[in-house]
Amino acid sequence: MIRSRLVPVILSTALALLAFAASAGAAPHSALTVTVRKGDPLAVGKATRVKAVVAVKGRAAVTGIVLKARPSKGLKVKPATVKVGKLAAGKKRAVGFKVTDAGAARPKLTLILKAPGQPVVRAGVKLASAGGGKKEEAKKMPDIVGRYFWRTYQVLTTTYMTAYYFVDEHWAYRGVPKEGLPSCTSQTANGEEDGCLPYTWNEATGELNVAGTTGEYKVGSHGLKVGEDSYSEALPPEAGTKFDASGSYINQFGICPLSCSFVTVDLQMSSGGEFARASGVTGFFGEGGSYGALPPEDHGTYSIDQKGRIVFTYAEGKVETDTIAVMLDDNENADPDYGILLGESAYFGPHSEVGS
Repeated sequence: MIRSRLVPVILSTALALLAFAASAGAAPHSALTVTVRKGDPLAVGKATRVKAVVAVKGRAAVTGIVLKARPSKGLKVKPATVKVGKLAAGKKRAVGFKVTDAGAARPKLTLILKAPGQPVVRAGVKLASAGGGKKEEAKKMPDIVGRYFWRTYQVLTTTYMTAYYFVDEHWAYRGVPKEGLPSCTSQTANGEEDGCLPYTWNEATGELNVAGTTGEYKVGSHGLKVGEDSYSEALPPEAGTKFDASGSYINQFGICPLSCSFVTVDLQMSSGGEFARASGVTGFFGEGGSYGALPPEDHGTYSIDQKGRIVFTYAEGKVETDTIAVMLDDNENADPDYGILLGESAYFGPHSEVGS
């Protein structure tokens, strides 16, 4: 009888221990969540910030958390993936995305949250375009805006250069800007002075009027006329541009041939960001010379910024800044070996055949 009563007790105790062991070995349940905070309305071409909050609900930490952004066609999102990593139980972390509407017909954004051993969580982001849900269209600028035109003219035996830069749909800058491509908000030029002037342009007919002086620019012509003067187009290079090119600036001053002086400056530029600028540099390189072998006042490094400026930093420490534009060749292509405009100086390269 004693043995028969012990069997159920032993069995019940064993089952309890097994249940306890199973519960002790099981990981506490945790769940991932992601919520999205409402951002600003989307505007075409402008980045809008979208914030999401990742949280862990439960009694254990979750590791290897990754949040991915999946945009619809026409949307650009940075970053595309965010590695959240590890979050302790009950903790939250905010994640930011920059969303840019590049012309999406129906902008949609889905955030996908993943972690090993966890179910995938998806959250849709409500996106509204600026102006009550209607997608804002990118403003089309007139074709003439942002174009740079130049010409040379002579006074006695000396050659000078001038230019026009069309800042926006209302203002043009006359002359060679000394501090890079300018901005204009009011008229700053009077008489023959350099500076900002108002203009109007008819894209259909090409008719141009700059502060009362008539002219013409036709789309695709790469040429400009203001009054009786004709100009050629040159292209300001993009920031960070580097190229292999060479050219020479040649001029004369005084009353020739009675009393005058000649100036020749050679320019050599490399795609590695080095330059040499001095008289006789072209011949030196023709003999297989190198930048480092030149005197420190004749060579250095260069960089091009977003305002159409080139900064020359000489090995001796001197720094010079010029407005830069690249001439167009006979096929209307920008070619630094055809010619480069540095400030008011035109450096003609081997492709131009000037001086050859």
